[in-house]
Amino acid sequence: MNSEKLRELLNRAVTAGLKKPTVEPNISETELGFRLKRLITTEDTIQNEILQFLINEPSFDIFNNKMFYNGFGGSQVTLNTLMSWLLYSCDTNGVDKTIANLENYLSIEYTPANELLAISGVEIDSPAEISPTIQIVPFSSFPLSEVIRMLDPHRVEAKKVI
Repeated sequence: MNSEKLRELLNRAVTAGLKKPTVEPNISETELGFRLKRLITTEDTIQNEILQFLINEPSFDIFNNKMFYNGFGGSQVTLNTLMSWLLYSCDTNGVDKTIANLENYLSIEYTPANELLAISGVEIDSPAEISPTIQIVPFSSFPLSEVIRMLDPHRVEAKKVI
């Protein structure tokens, strides 16, 4: 990967301005709201240059119309998805950290993951370590997501009232 060229393009995007979408307050705290907030853009000409760079870099073929699977299904990933992530990450972490994270991801042989399982009938107030790699944590500590919404619809309703 030509890190210097990518750094130059991302710095130009940041300098030109990263535009965040406007999210209506009533959907701001929903999964859709969280997804919309990540759709950061910059000037069209710079976005086109970034996309062209991604197309021409062989190391990004793994992002070109591929399916990425997780424990609950999968989603299609495209070079546009990668570009959106790059812009979002630049806004959140800065250009250097974004490139470091991307280089790290490209260098690993597998994708590390955490699996979250809801255990009914078990209630705890604070995290409990079962082993160095397994913890039981309070269900209420998980951020609102589609999975939480599905498992505990009352939590979603309570959050709306507050």
